[in-house]
Amino acid sequence: MMRHPRTLEQIVSSALCAGCGICKSIAEPGSIEMEIVEPGRMRPALRKELSSRSLETILNVCPGINVDGRNRAEHDPTIPTDPVYGPTVSVTRGYASDDDVRFRSAAGGGLSALALYLVESGTVDFVLHVTASRDEPMRSKRHVSFDRAQVMDGAQSRYGPVAPLEDVVQILDQNRRFAFIGKPCDVNALRNLARVDPRVNELVPYMMTFSCGAFPDELYYRRFLDRQKVRFEDLVQFRYRGHGFPGPIYACTRDGREVSETYLEFRTYPWTSQFRCKICPDHCGEQADITVMDDWPGGRPIRDERDGVVLVQARTRRGEELVRNAQRAGYLTLGPADIAAVYSTQPHQIARKRGAIVRLMAVAFAGGLLPRFRAIRLARAAIGAGPWFHLQTFFSTFGRVLRGDNVEAAPAARRKE
Repeated sequence: MMRHPRTLEQIVSSALCAGCGICKSIAEPGSIEMEIVEPGRMRPALRKELSSRSLETILNVCPGINVDGRNRAEHDPTIPTDPVYGPTVSVTRGYASDDDVRFRSAAGGGLSALALYLVESGTVDFVLHVTASRDEPMRSKRHVSFDRAQVMDGAQSRYGPVAPLEDVVQILDQNRRFAFIGKPCDVNALRNLARVDPRVNELVPYMMTFSCGAFPDELYYRRFLDRQKVRFEDLVQFRYRGHGFPGPIYACTRDGREVSETYLEFRTYPWTSQFRCKICPDHCGEQADITVMDDWPGGRPIRDERDGVVLVQARTRRGEELVRNAQRAGYLTLGPADIAAVYSTQPHQIARKRGAIVRLMAVAFAGGLLPRFRAIRLARAAIGAGPWFHLQTFFSTFGRVLRGDNVEAAPAARRKE
């Protein structure tokens, strides 16, 4: 029998929290604070007891335990749905037309160009996304951008822990139209919220995301600092990517010392990430209007630097219209592509999707608590893989659970007296 979390403590202690912060925004003021805990993950810390109403809403909205493909803004049966990569109106290949945007951004500037078009055309009042913290440059913070300079502050990849939705309900209270850019799980949280708060569909006309390779712990990047003999406290700038494609990992200290590693060199070191990412059925953001992804044939860069190129997957009619408008306005340079190009450039996502249902079975068999995954074709995707793949996937996940990878300290353990 499958069991699901019934409290915020169970969501976190079962390693299902994605760290998006939407629970803080839903809860009564002062009830929850978002904190970074070892090994570098954003988690909710309880400050006072949640009301039954807040808890019920959190349990229905939390993306860590609710992924529902029916929550897309458009339910058009004529939109083709790929077994692995989901709803697809169109796929194009290209880059930001502005050379500076293309260079400074992490992946050809696709998302940055779309955000710039939206704010500069007046289509939305602002963009909600993330940018580097000025006080702790390795870390990120949620950011509201009204103009070009602010958008470009968040143009590069931000892999560190961050809670982009920690005050989204309060932002909705302002009654202003905005676009959202975040991880696939963040988009899923916002779509879940739309089921209980109709203002989301009224005020957030565009949700955009990227193909996610699992969110690494901050520990992974602290090890980069250790290798370079740089102290976290001495940082004044930290770039995860950007300034090239894919761009180097770069840090600058208060005394002007600069250190870096190429992306290919950096990725040779062991990658650590939260358990929820390992059982995620949607690394490509099926509920977004647009997914932008690196155009790396074979799934990884073949050399350290080149001009950035992305695939732009429009998932809704609204998303496709935005892409075309940005292209006509000169913000994007695009050419034709198709879903086969997505398979070519994102092959690592195929195994994740096809193995999702078996991973859930392994967690259930080991007695763990499970998320609810609905209408995202888990069985249909699984058919594309053979029995040996599913056996390996099952026992790999089962082993993770036996090792305790799906256990974290509950937020109540960090409650202040």
